[in-house]
Amino acid sequence: MRTALRCVAVLLSSALSLLAQPSSDSTTEAHDLFRQVSAKLQSLTSVSYRYRRQLNYTSENYQNVLEGEVSIFFDATQLPVGALYQARDASGFEIFNGSEILRGNTTSHSLTMSAVHAASDLDRLSYLYNSFLTLRLALPKFLADPTIGKSIRSQDHDVYKLALRIPRAVLNASGTLSPITLPRDILYQITVDTHTLLPIEVLQSNSQNSDTTLVQFSQLDTNPEKPAPDSWRYSSYADYRLVVPGAARTPLTANNPAPEWSLPLVNANGKTTSLTQILADGKTKLLLLEFWISHCGYSIDAVPKLNSLANRFKPAGLEVAALNPDDTESTIQLFVKNYNPQFALLTSAGKVAEQYGVPGYPTVFLIDRQGKILYSGAFDHDVLATRIASLLPEIP
Repeated sequence: MRTALRCVAVLLSSALSLLAQPSSDSTTEAHDLFRQVSAKLQSLTSVSYRYRRQLNYTSENYQNVLEGEVSIFFDATQLPVGALYQARDASGFEIFNGSEILRGNTTSHSLTMSAVHAASDLDRLSYLYNSFLTLRLALPKFLADPTIGKSIRSQDHDVYKLALRIPRAVLNASGTLSPITLPRDILYQITVDTHTLLPIEVLQSNSQNSDTTLVQFSQLDTNPEKPAPDSWRYSSYADYRLVVPGAARTPLTANNPAPEWSLPLVNANGKTTSLTQILADGKTKLLLLEFWISHCGYSIDAVPKLNSLANRFKPAGLEVAALNPDDTESTIQLFVKNYNPQFALLTSAGKVAEQYGVPGYPTVFLIDRQGKILYSGAFDHDVLATRIASLLPEIP
């Protein structure tokens, strides 16, 4: 009798196990629905919504709620993630303009700025956590990965509840996965509106405890008004005090030797040039270096004035070179198209900016043919024009 009962229990357990496993039809249906949601996200050119993130970490006795207005503008040319974004709440704003992250605090009226070199630099942005951008970047990779479980948890007339099970890895804001050492799977339930196929909620949990993160999207608009062009530039927030992380830099002063550098030229098929190479040209008697970034209004305003200096003094031996520390070449090419700089542009100058002690943008250095700094400071056309005019006739 006991043997018979044991056999019945084993058979019952096997049957329940089979029922718990998704059939090939349900797996295909889930995969198709994920593909449709992914395609819908890929089709967006922009989206705005009210974002609400609620952390419920019962294992740590910690709760937190974050709420604000978010706008994302998708553009494949904007590396590294193909998007720009702005978020605002009662405490301030956070902006990613393609090159830098700007954070403004409305209480202290302070502004911080940090460069973005890789997609991972966006992973700490709270308003991008499990966002539309995250899902847009992640879902195509998840669809191609058979190790990530995909299923339909429930569906009715209004919503689908889609489930993801990721073995021992967590989803980053930039749509990548980071392995975790704890023996647990990370679970995502994505609630999708059946009419729009757009997410309205993402619930993150895990296979080991009751900790959850709930992200909700409301007041969705897939054709939001574009922000003013100058809202992306740190120089537009004149009533905010720019706080430089760590010790503020001090630019190298006159009579110091200019540090050597070698950098890629923009639109030159991989060619580089260096300080020594420019100064070794027999035609060069003075070199004006400008450090700039694309989303700085002051840098934009400087272009026609630099063009004027370059054209006026080039016959007498002036070379102008503009060094960019942060922007990608595609961003700089768009800058060239829009503002037509008529002088050499160089990229990847972050370390060079540190060597020269560049505190902000634009900063300029006037260098003689022996490599000595003659002038440094903020860009001032009239001061530089007077100085260059006085120096060129005296230099052999």
